[in-house]
Amino acid sequence: MAVLYLPAGLFPAGGGLSRRWNAESGSSLRRGLRSLDSHRQAPADAKDRHISGLFPPASGREDGGSDKAGLPRDFSGPEGSLRICPDAVDLRVRGAAARWQGARERSRAAHGRERCAQPVARLDRESAPSLPVLGGFLAQRGRVASGPIVTIVTPSLNQGRFIRATIESVLAQDYPHLEYIVMDGGSSDSTAAIAAEYGSRLKWVSEPDSGQSHAINKGFQVAKGEIVSWLNSDDLILPGAVSHAVEAFKARPETGAVYGEGYQIDETGAITRRFPYTEPFNLWKLVFLSDYILQQTVYFRKSAIEAVGYLDEDLHYGMDWDILIRLGLKFGLEHVPEYMGCLREYPEAKTSAGGAARIRELRRILRKYTGMRFPPGYVTYGLDSWQSRTPEWFRPAARVLAGFGSLAVTRQGWYGDGWAAPRSRFMLPPGGGGIVVRGTLPPEVRALRGQRLRVESCGATLVEAPLPPGDFEVRAPFQSSEAIHLTLLANKATMGRDLRRRSYVLRSVQWETANRLCT
Repeated sequence: MAVLYLPAGLFPAGGGLSRRWNAESGSSLRRGLRSLDSHRQAPADAKDRHISGLFPPASGREDGGSDKAGLPRDFSGPEGSLRICPDAVDLRVRGAAARWQGARERSRAAHGRERCAQPVARLDRESAPSLPVLGGFLAQRGRVASGPIVTIVTPSLNQGRFIRATIESVLAQDYPHLEYIVMDGGSSDSTAAIAAEYGSRLKWVSEPDSGQSHAINKGFQVAKGEIVSWLNSDDLILPGAVSHAVEAFKARPETGAVYGEGYQIDETGAITRRFPYTEPFNLWKLVFLSDYILQQTVYFRKSAIEAVGYLDEDLHYGMDWDILIRLGLKFGLEHVPEYMGCLREYPEAKTSAGGAARIRELRRILRKYTGMRFPPGYVTYGLDSWQSRTPEWFRPAARVLAGFGSLAVTRQGWYGDGWAAPRSRFMLPPGGGGIVVRGTLPPEVRALRGQRLRVESCGATLVEAPLPPGDFEVRAPFQSSEAIHLTLLANKATMGRDLRRRSYVLRSVQWETANRLCT
């Protein structure tokens, strides 16, 4: 049984997927989509609950009519969950979508350091696949009249139990200029038969390869798209993801790649949580500390990949991190505040099963770009992996030791709540027109009065200026054709109860002309 969760309010209460769609129900749906912004934390039991007030429990009427929520009987599942009958959905939803064209408004998640999953309704796929139907239903058909070709490549080997959902999540996209290539390594299960069901809607290539990176590179090299992406054969992209990526590239044509928000799902397709690490682009953190970018949401400018080189085919676990670092160093990356993809996690998944081999590969990647013997990211990933593999009786002690990884996490000197330490480290991709540092010096903190900020690059002082109480902006005339390292130094600090040394609240460090944020 595969399960998909959708945001609360997605279907209008009292209307559901009924035959009658009118202005009122369309308005309810738009309000439901906007509710994505209103929740800051997912309920702990989100995996197994239905949302109170969204749908009351099914009444189980025998007359073939609708239940008390207005849902046709075949749409109602046990315990208030929503079960989709494909034939009914195909007729009712596709017809409704034509009448309701263009009514949906996009939910925009506000920029910030923390976002979380929303309350969700449960879709039970036991009766039939629902994702492509819902994707087509939610699509704003005709929204994009023209635009660049986008190519999505799926590398696959014996993933017959998952690949149908993967294919459907791609083919359900509302963007019309889409090329889809499945690069199969010679599967011996049902993969080929499933792919054949979609005919000319995808390009199927089945031949031996030397691994996942090799298969993706082969797909990228024959891709017609100006924008390319890959989606593993057990993962999903969410409705509207491709359109969001295209719009982001239109706004930032110089960027190397764009990425968005996403969810983690389990083997059955149930959302377990929002992918918790995503944040706006921070080059220093990407190079030294963490791959905070969910690969299932990433779209690349093909010309940028050709400039930095395709995936490293010697890598099997961290090839996405490696190419994102290369692109970030040369072009920068752009964060899109939209939910765009899902990562499926289960014991047999490559990331989960990688163990020590994965950690050694990540260490090799980080050493190449940082020049450090023990990069902060190697410490944090290594301790986390070691803790997960320790015997149960040793877990308490392992958790204490793993706590030392928090020292590596704070090495940048910029905390999750925006406070900056007296010394903080940053990187910027190439740019010009000067560097702009923006932040706030809280006027109520007397110990920070008289604060001064110095911006250095490779030991040379670019600018030093006093910080007035309240909002401030410090500019340093500078330009560079390569990525640069910056150090921000403050002369005063205060220590809170959490023992952090705090000097000021930092909002951004960016180039003036390229408007390239480091966060």
